[in-house]
Amino acid sequence: IAATGCGEADKSQSETTPKTSVTTSKATETSSTSEAIEYNGTFNEEVFNQVCRDIVIEGNKIVFPCSLNDMGNEFTFGEYPVTNESSKLQSNALLYNDKKVGSCTIRYLDENDTYYDCIMTGLSFYKSDIAKQENPISISFGEINFESSEYDVKKSFGEPTKTTEFSNGEKRLDYSSSENCMICFRINEDKEIISIEIYNEE
Repeated sequence: IAATGCGEADKSQSETTPKTSVTTSKATETSSTSEAIEYNGTFNEEVFNQVCRDIVIEGNKIVFPCSLNDMGNEFTFGEYPVTNESSKLQSNALLYNDKKVGSCTIRYLDENDTYYDCIMTGLSFYKSDIAKQENPISISFGEINFESSEYDVKKSFGEPTKTTEFSNGEKRLDYSSSENCMICFRINEDKEIISIEIYNEE
């Protein structure tokens, strides 16, 4: 992933050093289908693609990758983007009604592009930022939201492709269907989800 990988976007949430990184399972290959599938403890390319079609924000379903315009008028970028000229990627804070709820990475082709129409390659939401809103927004990725636990994640997707544990007791569960397509869940000591990230650069 060219600009941000799982955990890169949420460094401000917890500056900690990973202690271990363990590969626990591999994505399973299955034949593709257009029919909805159950989240039954299996993760593979088919499940990843379904999650990309099953992201719901305040009752509105989006299909990822998407542009900021696809997410609705309430969403805007922060004022201080970080741009990588060589990769043509730009990282932005993601605001909802002018309050930060996460971050995103967009790919642009020309500096004159209208960034709101550029396609995102990464999208992240942070529980701590959402909780600061007067009326916190609802977000779900498949069956998982910020009321879900580590148990719920594994019940839906099985064992992660990679688990990274941090010195503060937090961990990150990465579910990868390929090198550039993954969902990441940051888990605190109470086994609560504190951030959700998705990357799709294919």
